[in-house]
Amino acid sequence: MSKPTNQKSSKRKQHITAGIILLSYFGIFIISATCQTLPPKPLSVSTEIYEKNGATKSYPWIKPRSKGFPVLSSFYFNYTDGDHQMKRVGMDYSEETINNQDVYIWTSYFHDKNGDDPYNTKLHMNYIDWLSDIHINRGNFDDDMTAHLQSIPEGWHLGLIGFSMEIIEPGVDDSEINQIAIKYIKNENIVNTRFTQYPYVSNFNWRLAYIVMPPKAVKGIYTVAGTSTGKSTHMVEPGKHFLQSFDIHFTDNENHHLDQFGIVFSNDEVEVSFNDKNNNDEFYYNINYGVFNTE
Repeated sequence: MSKPTNQKSSKRKQHITAGIILLSYFGIFIISATCQTLPPKPLSVSTEIYEKNGATKSYPWIKPRSKGFPVLSSFYFNYTDGDHQMKRVGMDYSEETINNQDVYIWTSYFHDKNGDDPYNTKLHMNYIDWLSDIHINRGNFDDDMTAHLQSIPEGWHLGLIGFSMEIIEPGVDDSEINQIAIKYIKNENIVNTRFTQYPYVSNFNWRLAYIVMPPKAVKGIYTVAGTSTGKSTHMVEPGKHFLQSFDIHFTDNENHHLDQFGIVFSNDEVEVSFNDKNNNDEFYYNINYGVFNTE
């Protein structure tokens, strides 16, 4: 069952160009800045691309919070020396104050138990200038992998900021993988997470950071789905994209090493990668994404 981590309650203030953010810790982390009256101007969205070649185990990107409110657009990992079993995967999100500057931190994880194999990693982040709500959920799952979210107002939209999953099964250092997923079920206000084998599900830690955006910030929510081998390119609604949820798994009911894993948007396409070094195993993908309303 779900076992959320309890944390000592605290509060602090953060000033951002659009207003004040309050952070409180109650096991589920909440950074809230709900705007009751939306600004009478179009949404401004700036996109930044962060890349690192030859990372091992983990690699952090540290960015000032003054950039705005972050929303994840794309991520990508690939080993440079073949494929490997997996211990941890994700673009983990956190916040710190470094040298008196409030910063966002995304830490790339893509490694087996040793964490010494080089990989390339890429992160696309959008920053918006409207006040929104940021939430961080975390815990671990054994046989129940459902995360209950904070209440989302009617008409508002969820967008991912970061995620991380790590196998913690006793006696299992790392494993071949069949499925990686963060499946948002809007009408139930839950997220189902998967970092699993077939048919066995090992225990894993998870961290999920998401933003809740007002209706006028989003042009629409869309879905792409299909099957492919190696990687797939799919046409999408053009514009500035953000990732809401995804489900990717091998269709052969077998487990595999991973070489590449990623979801990368361009203006009117998305490229989905999920494969071992042979690139010949079919996988299924279902991706929910949004397009910002900048008009």
